[in-house]
Amino acid sequence: MTLWVLLCLCVFAGLILGLGLPLVANLQLAADEKLCLGAAFALIALYLAAFGIYMLDLPLAVFIVLPLAALVFAAARFRRCVSLLRTPFRQPDA
Repeated sequence: MTLWVLLCLCVFAGLILGLGLPLVANLQLAADEKLCLGAAFALIALYLAAFGIYMLDLPLAVFIVLPLAALVFAAARFRRCVSLLRTPFRQPDA
């Protein structure tokens, strides 16, 4: 049971980071703003995709497209996303 919850948490984090960060990676914002905006974009995209799947009465197996899209988006902007994730955690120079 605990393993299942951890797996779901990892998939959710992957969806949020994979769908949202590549969309906001090149915006001229601070790193923490990009993280928040990326999460918001990803949640809106997930909601709209789930709503579309429901309204079109597609089989539930279609939901596998969402993690695949997150992987493709994250792979396309891998270096930029990694540098964005490192930025908020850098220590200020003394």
